[in-house]
Amino acid sequence: MKDEPLAPHLPQLWSKEAFEAEGFSVSINDPFVGNVCIGRHSDVEHNRNSIQIEMTKGLYMDEVNFEKLECFDEVQACFGEVLARISDYCREQTPWPGARVPSATAQPSQMEPLRPLVDGRRPGAAGGASAGQRPGQI
Repeated sequence: MKDEPLAPHLPQLWSKEAFEAEGFSVSINDPFVGNVCIGRHSDVEHNRNSIQIEMTKGLYMDEVNFEKLECFDEVQACFGEVLARISDYCREQTPWPGARVPSATAQPSQMEPLRPLVDGRRPGAAGGASAGQRPGQI
């Protein structure tokens, strides 16, 4: 794999596993297909891959009064850590020696959740979701 560009779908699938390992519900291209933005920023032939991540506001804010939920900082930190894992993984897979960054990142199936889950979900994942959105969905 290190001698070939990342498969176009690999960062997307790995990202899904990384967020699911943290207890988030993830869907790919549902309800919207995000290929317009991705197409502008990706160049798979030159190993420049992109992912687009959208999250329901109900994970971190009250959508009625637009106030942060108590779990805002935890959700923000969790997303930052997962995004760092995704970034490390993609750097490790790139064929460019200068782009590789040493990392102890495990494969997603071997990762332990970053923080304990509450009732099998991230804090703040239950409730606050807009109509038509599943709680905890990003």
